[in-house]
Amino acid sequence: MTLLETYFELPHTVGVAFTTLGTDFTCDVDRMPVTIRFPRAEHTRNWPLLVPPAFVNVFSDDGLSKLLDKVEWGSESGTSGDDPATKHAWVSAVGLATEAADGQEQEVADRLIDAMDEWWPNVCDWIEVLTRQVHSGPSKTLILGPHHPVWARTDGAVERLYRQGPASITVRRNNGPDAPTALGAHEFEAALRNAAVGPPPLEWLLVRDARLAHENASRRVAVIDAGTATELAISKLLKDQVAGLPDVVVEQLLAGHRMLGASAKLLKKLGGTSPENTTKDLIEPRNKAAHQGWVPSAKESYTALMVAVEIVDAAYPLSSFV
Repeated sequence: MTLLETYFELPHTVGVAFTTLGTDFTCDVDRMPVTIRFPRAEHTRNWPLLVPPAFVNVFSDDGLSKLLDKVEWGSESGTSGDDPATKHAWVSAVGLATEAADGQEQEVADRLIDAMDEWWPNVCDWIEVLTRQVHSGPSKTLILGPHHPVWARTDGAVERLYRQGPASITVRRNNGPDAPTALGAHEFEAALRNAAVGPPPLEWLLVRDARLAHENASRRVAVIDAGTATELAISKLLKDQVAGLPDVVVEQLLAGHRMLGASAKLLKKLGGTSPENTTKDLIEPRNKAAHQGWVPSAKESYTALMVAVEIVDAAYPLSSFV
């Protein structure tokens, strides 16, 4: 088997716990076992510097230093403190490694690079849901072209296999409204594991969208997305409450409770729980925003979002995904 190595410049930075730097993670990408290698922290006299992960083949390539000088691996967060347990870095690139059978190096290199566009957005969705970091939609895809190298050691020599090369997409840093957390090893492993199964529940993606809208001062959109996430989550909670009843009974029970306010009241009658302030802090603002074009204040938008988070977490607990 031949070891293949390359790097992947992330379309957006990811806040990563300092203790996770230098760690390797294994996952499947297009049915290939792939190792994801986070950059390492190299401590200089004045400031920690993010440097390439521990490549094997790459360092045997004479042109390595010139090429990797152009790769931004990331930087330490200037506001994360000195405690390694809470310190984090903004990671801009990761290393990738896989293996190919002899004679199939080019084919596997092509598959690896081609698969990244489809694979990374799915991983990113899970990272956003699990850590409350949010990124704009266009920033999750990376257009690759003919100058991106994959290194392979064949017949004792290192060869560059070219397939595609990165095109930069500028994305501003995102700080979500409810304290995004740094990506730790546990969360990244969960994101990889869950991404292999599929995307996050729609309710959590809508919460993610509401966070981004709130941050971008699109507070009316934030409240509407929060309300939609809540409506879907309550529908799921109601179905859980009546599970086991005959379908005709369930249909009659739910028929008059399709609207968000009515379904929230029914959930409470059936023994389900939701925040006491759901109507005042979420349902009423959502209805005014959706039907009257009303724009909430930042505080009202944030409050509605927090109610949505609590209800969505009741329907799809994040703890069940990590």
